Amino acid sequence: MAQALKEELTPVLPQIMPGIIETLNQDDIDFGDKVTEDEAKALLDGNDIDTDDDDDDESIEMNVNSALQLEKEIAADSLGEIFVHVKAGFLPYLATATEQLVELTDTFYEGGRKAALSALWKFVVTLGELQVTEKWQPGLPAVRSHKFEF
Repeated sequence: MAQALKEELTPVLPQIMPGIIETLNQDDIDFGDKVTEDEAKALLDGNDIDTDDDDDDESIEMNVNSALQLEKEIAADSLGEIFVHVKAGFLPYLATATEQLVELTDTFYEGGRKAALSALWKFVVTLGELQVTEKWQPGLPAVRSHKFEF
């Protein structure tokens, strides 16, 4: 839709973006009832936990939601495409979207990591296009068309 509507999608972004960000905020892994939230965080950080149960890995029920991973991959792809086509209308959501995509680059699911990195690259390219407004002039000496300000 972003490719077809381009800047005309901007008025609808306040309804679209919360759903995409909510999808990217969802937890990837469910550790079941045998592990508390603090113990699950310790496991994710690579620390050992003390449990009264057996010390083997079978005492921990870890469920991975692959459908959620696919949903996050599609959400990341969508963010990249929306910014590429909507351009300046997406800028109010850029910081939040970038934070979510950076977090997604550390997921265990390869498709999610690829989609997040691809979207982040699209962000960089699109920001460059928004900064440079004049066409490149071939020849020497090189002509600077815009001074970047951050």
